[in-house]
Amino acid sequence: MLEGNLSILFLGASDTIFSSLGWLFRLMCKHKDIQDKVYAEIMEVLGKDGYARYDERHKVPYTFAVIMEGQRFASNVPLSTTRKASQDIHVNGYVIPKGSEIFANLWALHYDPAYWENPEEYRPERFLTDGGTKLGRNCPGETIAWMEILFYFTETIKRFEISTAPGVEPEFDIVNGLVSRLSPQPLCFKERGISK
Repeated sequence: MLEGNLSILFLGASDTIFSSLGWLFRLMCKHKDIQDKVYAEIMEVLGKDGYARYDERHKVPYTFAVIMEGQRFASNVPLSTTRKASQDIHVNGYVIPKGSEIFANLWALHYDPAYWENPEEYRPERFLTDGGTKLGRNCPGETIAWMEILFYFTETIKRFEISTAPGVEPEFDIVNGLVSRLSPQPLCFKERGISK
């Protein structure tokens, strides 16, 4: 049982990590100004030889906000895992019977203007507060996913400038599934000239 749960945890996290990084790289192509801010923060705080660590994410608040907004914007997992109603639930004149399996439409939550001002816009600043703290997420694979995404994303931005080919706009065509992904598009990774 434990082995099966761990396999699901790691395999599920790796699929969402892959999709998350694909979205982040494509968003960085579209928003060069944001990519430049992330690079500047990484170099200022971590330098050429430092590594972003999950437990020190507060040191790179803008970078982490970019990742969090990427998660919201991409809504990689559009539906939650199932939950069971522990009692009859009354919602707007309807009854969800006890024992019913319930899915939450996470995409609808991520794009609800009641919670997000201009939800169709990619704006990392929405996750920053005056104190530089961020909003949280709740997912069994959250820590593993955040650790991996933070590491891969910062190392990639530190070492490469990401773009599309000259004259080509980033495409955001979605391939739906349990984990939504972007359809493939060639990206350019130009090595940065990092000096100590």
